[in-house]
Amino acid sequence: MSESTQPSEPLLPPSPPTTVAPSVNLFQLLSELLLSDNEVQNLLTLKIDQKGIDFIKMLLDKSPSTLEGISKNINDILQDGVLNTDDVPILINLVKDIMNTDRNKISKKMLSVENVIIFVKSIIEILLIKDHIKVSNKEKVFQLMDISFLLLTTSIDTSESIMDCLKRLFKCV
Repeated sequence: MSESTQPSEPLLPPSPPTTVAPSVNLFQLLSELLLSDNEVQNLLTLKIDQKGIDFIKMLLDKSPSTLEGISKNINDILQDGVLNTDDVPILINLVKDIMNTDRNKISKKMLSVENVIIFVKSIIEILLIKDHIKVSNKEKVFQLMDISFLLLTTSIDTSESIMDCLKRLFKCV
């Protein structure tokens, strides 16, 4: 007695639901936030640096397209829903990208590494306050950001020639 059976497909467990990471439009968020003097005052009360707020206002006015690029980087950070040490390289690249922005579009006097770093930290603080980013250990992440930014701004003195260095290392008595 021969039954004709067709091979059945193996039963697979259902796929876990996929969660879509929230997307941030910095231009919209910051425009709405900075329209209200009360909101700005609230940010200052929460220790958001005034230089960071001034930089945000300048970008909103002179180069909103720069905020689009920054939004993309922030959305890369948001993919896992948490700001952690893995995201610090993205923030470092963000500083580099802003510094390489077309200088005709933004205020040249405000475009310094110090101001850009304050700006990036202010953006992160605002996103934390507004619950767009979660953080596992805020102090650790900001400490690593500070160290990374310090390394970014450190220069190595190369004025000493190689020969001088070798002579100093292999000094004969």
